[in-house]
Amino acid sequence: MKVLRAFLVVVVLAVPCLCLAEDTPTFPSLVGEWQGRAQYHSKLHGHVTPEPGVYTPLTIATQEGGVFSGYLSWNDAHVGQDDFSGVFDMDGQTFYTAGHVSGIRIGKMQGPDTFILYFLIPGTENPCAGFVTYTRVE
Repeated sequence: MKVLRAFLVVVVLAVPCLCLAEDTPTFPSLVGEWQGRAQYHSKLHGHVTPEPGVYTPLTIATQEGGVFSGYLSWNDAHVGQDDFSGVFDMDGQTFYTAGHVSGIRIGKMQGPDTFILYFLIPGTENPCAGFVTYTRVE
C-alpha cells in the first residue's frame, strides 16, 4: 500500500512537469546581407515606390538564438540609416525590430531566403508606414 501511495505521489507531481516542458523553438538564421524594394507613404513625400534598380539594403550583423541586431539604409526620397535590435516570436516565423533612432518593424518569413518587413515610424518630422520584401544577397 505504501508503495502504491508513493507511486501515485510521484505521478501526481510529475504530470505537471511534463505539461510545462515545451520544445525549444528553432529560429532561421537572418545573418547576412539582404536587399528589397520599399513601398510606403510618408507625410513629406506622399506615396513612394522607388525607381527600378533602387533597393533598400539591410544587414543582420549578429544573431544569438531568436535575438539579433543589424542596420538598414535607404536612399530613395532621402538618405538615411537606422541600427536596430530584433527578436523572433516563438512561432519562428514572425519577428519584431526596434529602430535605435526610430520605428517599429514587424517581419514575417516567406521562406529561408525571403521575408516581408512592415514598418511604422510615428512621431517624427516625417512619419511613415510601408513594407519591403527582402531577399538574401548571395
